[in-house]
Amino acid sequence: MSSTFSIRLPKKLREEMKKYSEVDWADEIRKCIKEKINKLKLEEILTKARTLREKMMEEINHAELIREDREK
Repeated sequence: MSSTFSIRLPKKLREEMKKYSEVDWADEIRKCIKEKINKLKLEEILTKARTLREKMMEEINHAELIREDREK
C-alpha cells in the first residue's frame, strides 16, 4: 500500500524539472528518500555498535588479561 507525500517547490525549480520531462521525478525522489533512510539506519547501527564497544572496553580488566596470558 502507498500513501501520498507532497512538497512545495520554488517555481524556478519546478520549471527546470519540466525541462527534463524524460526524468521520472517521482521515482527519483523515492530513491533519494530510500537512500537517506538507509544512511540514517546505518548511522544508528554504527552509533549503537560504538556505544556497545565502549561499554565492553570499560568492562575488560586489562591487567587481569595480561596476568592470565603470562601464566599460560
